[in-house]
Amino acid sequence: MLGIIYGLVRRDIARRHEASEQLRQSHQQLEARVGARTAALAEANNALTKEIEKHQQTEAKLRQLSASQDAALEDQRSHIAREIHDELGAALMGIKVQLNDHSNAAAAKSEELAKQPKQLMAELDAVMERVSHIATALRPSILDKLGVWEAIHWLVSDFEDRMHIACKLNFGELPQRVSKELATAVFRIVQETLTNVARHANASEVEIDVRIHGGELRLRVTDKGGGITEEEVMSIDSVGLVGMHERALHHGGAFHITGTPRKGTMVVLGVPLRETT
Repeated sequence: MLGIIYGLVRRDIARRHEASEQLRQSHQQLEARVGARTAALAEANNALTKEIEKHQQTEAKLRQLSASQDAALEDQRSHIAREIHDELGAALMGIKVQLNDHSNAAAAKSEELAKQPKQLMAELDAVMERVSHIATALRPSILDKLGVWEAIHWLVSDFEDRMHIACKLNFGELPQRVSKELATAVFRIVQETLTNVARHANASEVEIDVRIHGGELRLRVTDKGGGITEEEVMSIDSVGLVGMHERALHHGGAFHITGTPRKGTMVVLGVPLRETT
């Protein structure tokens, strides 16, 4: 009887030992699979990280290229604006002086003879005004001579006169000077925003607020118009919006635009003050 019990115990011990060995082997196999899977995931993660870094580097290079092109375009605009204002403006003024002399000479002989030079002078005045407007649109001299805040004040006043849309401009405490690059960016964003208001918003009023807030230069433009839609914001055809967004990113800032149907649109720009000089 004891022999039978002893045999059963031995068989039970053997089975338990065999089960334990199988469990140990299964555990080793599982650890090996987990290790291999972990290594594969780590490799995939490293590859993804490298791709992300590569994409970020490419994006940074493209953004820098875009900023360089913008700077080159602004320089070209400045050059063309000076050429138009100085050379073409001077030539037109010379023609006006000559016409005035002819008009005076003709008037001395006959009032009828003086009419044609006077008509030509009126047409020339209109051309000169148009030339001045083109030169200013390319690059307003006030931006370089008096700074961005005076340039924005002029831009808003000109917009109000041309579009007959009431504008309210609020300036908080601001640095007297900012870098030429940042000044151009802020001015162009305001300009593009007002252009969009004129083209699409059907607005009755525009308010522009510029001030320092939380270590940033903050610009907020709101209009009482139709309100931009999310589809319009996300549209690939919104080149102007993309340009404003890129200008903000180039200066380490952020650009947001939101719209409320039948209530209006709000544009917000925030740029770190480290950009100011």
